[in-house]
Amino acid sequence: MALVTFTNLTAGKLGLSKPSMILNPTGSPGDSKTLGVTASDLLDNPEANTLKAQGKLSIVVGDDPALANELEELVKTDAAAADALTVHLAGTETITGLKNFTPPTYSGTASAQPVASDLTLGAAAGKNQPDTAFLSPVMGNLQNAAPLTKTGNVLGGVIGEDSVSGTQLTRQGKGGVVGIIGDGVTETDAAMLAVLDGDSGAVNGKAMFGVKSNNSTPASGTDFGMDLSSPAHDGYLAVDSAFYKKAPLRLVNDVCTLVGAAVPTDGVAGTGAGVAGPGSDYRCTGTPGIYINTNTKASPTWVAL
Repeated sequence: MALVTFTNLTAGKLGLSKPSMILNPTGSPGDSKTLGVTASDLLDNPEANTLKAQGKLSIVVGDDPALANELEELVKTDAAAADALTVHLAGTETITGLKNFTPPTYSGTASAQPVASDLTLGAAAGKNQPDTAFLSPVMGNLQNAAPLTKTGNVLGGVIGEDSVSGTQLTRQGKGGVVGIIGDGVTETDAAMLAVLDGDSGAVNGKAMFGVKSNNSTPASGTDFGMDLSSPAHDGYLAVDSAFYKKAPLRLVNDVCTLVGAAVPTDGVAGTGAGVAGPGSDYRCTGTPGIYINTNTKASPTWVAL
């Protein structure tokens, strides 16, 4: 038995019932009620499952390792329970099943995410090298029991599709997947980071970033393959040559592409010093021209093409 808090109750009685128990928390929308309940009561309850599938009920279980283990085993072995279950185990882990989830429509004025999870990390969270801990509010791990044989699958650990069509007035950004570096962050590797993982054997792929078209209309396409610029808007900075503190593009061996309005200068205090290795190029927009670094990263010498 563990204490369970039912949140966001519907108006009137919730009326969860089983032959061995009756739960009748009452309240207005947004109220909560704490009751004692077992794991099987959480999983095998049609009324609760219906409300959870409609997004009207979430169940927060107090930190109880025994109950957490019981729930996890039931979810692994009971597909019907996993399909309808949305249970948060405070202080341990989250077990969710969203197969029967019906996403809502939304026309309100606040932020909205039908499926959302926040994870606040403590200073001691995770593991030290050489061990690894995956810490994220959402984890997608796509696995297979045998080689896949179907040709029509779109596969991904996380798939984001932008289906909002027509002219858009938003100036804050729009895409199938949006990576954001949050306010106040001063150290991060990237807004979108591609990682090649695994040390038990060779891991190979076609590219760290790639493209593919699943569209057969000849007029389809995008304006650019990669766009590293953006005009100023709504009081926010433009993404231009000044935005990139070292270089807008770096390839392997410190070969960089730099852009600026002034003709590049040479030497240890010159343009790209300590950043742009031999073979880097500088694109001058003031007096249009292209320059190549023919010396070292520490002390570039820019030669006009």
